[in-house]
Amino acid sequence: EDKTAKVWRSGGELLATLAGNGHTRKVSSLAIRGARGQQKRLLTASGDKSIKLWSTMGEGMATYKDHQGAITCLATYEEKAGQFKILTGSADRTAKVWSAAGACIATLEGHTDAVEGIAAFEASPGKWRIFTGSADRTAKIWTPAGKCVATLEGHTGSVNAVATFEHVPGQWTLLTAASDQTAKVWSSDGVWQGTLIGHADSVTAVSAYEREPGKWRVLTGSQDGTARIWSVDGKARG
Repeated sequence: EDKTAKVWRSGGELLATLAGNGHTRKVSSLAIRGARGQQKRLLTASGDKSIKLWSTMGEGMATYKDHQGAITCLATYEEKAGQFKILTGSADRTAKVWSAAGACIATLEGHTDAVEGIAAFEASPGKWRIFTGSADRTAKIWTPAGKCVATLEGHTGSVNAVATFEHVPGQWTLLTAASDQTAKVWSSDGVWQGTLIGHADSVTAVSAYEREPGKWRVLTGSQDGTARIWSVDGKARG
């Protein structure tokens, strides 16, 4: 709400505040650009309809604009070694794909309400897909050029967040979290695999982590004041 983002050490030491020549409305999302061993850059998105690029020490480096509404979500992906793309979703009902230099190269049009979540996954070697979730209660899979290749239906409330993970090499799983108090698991081509039922209020965040080699867990956060850990088959583990 204070229109800034902050950089911290893992031990809690504040390194930098991203504020100079900064956003004029609250910061909604943050992402990191740069592969292991490369110089990192930070990206922030805001209700002021802009993306900003920063050094890790808080120096404002560039501002990117093209959306007509507040930017609600932000992600990056490495299309090829060292070549990054930026993804945004907006209250203007669109998502956009940007070059690392900040040029808008595609607009994803098809949702009928705000885009609330965005992620990417590699459907096959060199073949990337964009995954979006929307307040229109659907999620969609797109090509980076903006063609919708699948619409995922099943939620009865706004899709608040999405995530993707490669559960075995070359095989991706998609996740959605919604205000209908559930999260759902989908195949990479948009086929429903399961529903995670147990929260008592809107599910606002979802992600996955590899607990041990080949053994993944799904993590959800909810407005019921809890976070839950699940197996991919939908069983609550914590």
